[in-house]
Amino acid sequence: MLDFFTHNYARRAFFSFIFLDAVHACAVPDDPKYHVFKPFLSSVNQLTLTNDTDPVPYFNRYRNSAYWTDGELARVTGYLKEKGLLENTIVVVSSDHGVEFNDNKLNYWGHNGNYTDAQIKVPLIVHWPGKEGRRVDAVTSSADLTATLIPEALGCTNPTTDYTTGESLWSENRRKNWFHSASYSLNAFVEPERIVLINKFGMLEFQDKTGGPQRTKQCPRTLRKPSMSLPAGKSARRLFCL
Repeated sequence: MLDFFTHNYARRAFFSFIFLDAVHACAVPDDPKYHVFKPFLSSVNQLTLTNDTDPVPYFNRYRNSAYWTDGELARVTGYLKEKGLLENTIVVVSSDHGVEFNDNKLNYWGHNGNYTDAQIKVPLIVHWPGKEGRRVDAVTSSADLTATLIPEALGCTNPTTDYTTGESLWSENRRKNWFHSASYSLNAFVEPERIVLINKFGMLEFQDKTGGPQRTKQCPRTLRKPSMSLPAGKSARRLFCL
């Protein structure tokens, strides 16, 4: 991977997407120096996991995988620094989803099972030369990256609402405290105190932050505001509150 950088990008502007997939599969090299957290599973069979399974050995395997991945990230940033590229390269470290280890005792393991914090919270670290370091404590989503990078790094001048639901990470006055999230089969609005699912029938289902049912069934404000216009001949899916 680093040789590819050397021969292709060392002397000109570049964009690169590096997908470090080990953590996704909880893969760990067969080398004791990466077996830091013990005890850990030698392999994972999702079909054998139950609500009574001890999550620690599985979680430790995940942590060992993350430990190895941290080293790979260090190789990339170390290379950029060595070649004098880090001082003018934006580096973003994030993920597409989290991993649950039965955190809420509902027998959910891995990802793509629900919209609780365990499965949808991800790290986001941005190295941006010329920007002062800061911590963003407001509600954010991965869509905010497009609203941040496209105008400032690529010079796009039309409104960000033309191409994303996100907001700039640098915004001092964020418009909303909720975000939209999606899986292979469902969509959801994740709010501070609840999760509003949109099922395949276009009906709303309400959950608390642990994934259990919630009694409050007031439609999200964003669905009550007629702010979205559709092209002629197009119709929006009707949403029903259960």
